[in-house]
Order: sequence, then C-alpha cells, then structure tokens
Amino acid sequence: MENIIVNNKIETVGSDKNIVDIIKENCGYEFADFIEQRLNKPIEISQNLIDKILSESDYYTYEKSLDNHNCIFNDILDECENQIEYIQDSKRIDKQKLCGSFNKILNIVSEEI
Repeated sequence: MENIIVNNKIETVGSDKNIVDIIKENCGYEFADFIEQRLNKPIEISQNLIDKILSESDYYTYEKSLDNHNCIFNDILDECENQIEYIQDSKRIDKQKLCGSFNKILNIVSEEI
C-alpha cells in the first residue's frame, strides 16, 4: 500500500482498483474506464522475447539439473526395488550383496552432492 497526494488530498493505493476509483473521483468515468481497460489488458510477449529472457536466466540450467536428478532418483529407486525383491525372495540374505547395493546407492548420491 502506498499513500499519494491527489488534488491536495491523501489517497491510499493498495491495488489497481484503488487507482481506478481515485481516477473516477478526480477525472471522471470515461478516463477511469480507459485506464481500467489498459490495466486489465493482457500483456503480449513474443516467443523470441520469452526465449531471450529464459536463455539469459538460469532456467535451462535448472531444467537440466531437474532432469539429471530425476535420472539419479530413478537409479536409486531401481536399486532399492531390486534389494526389496531380493530380501522378499531369499531364504538367506547375503550381507555382502546388501552392502554392495548400499555402497552403490552411496556412490550415486555422493557424486551428486
């Protein structure tokens, strides 16, 4: 919210609607309707401008890192599912096999941290 002085009177502006109301009171309905239409007009941005903005930001790097993390999480999930299946199907558990699996998961995670 911001206070402004209009015609020697303090007006509080907290939204676009407040601006339109102040204009109606001080400048008339026609000008207020004009301003309201301009405020509510959707901004059109070209695809070239969108591409330029995204390329100058870290958007593509962030998107690539999400893809990478998704692959890593899928690898970890696969390894966990394999070990769950191994535990459920085995009468005897080979601790070395489980330890190897945990080390594999540890290596996957530690490479990414």
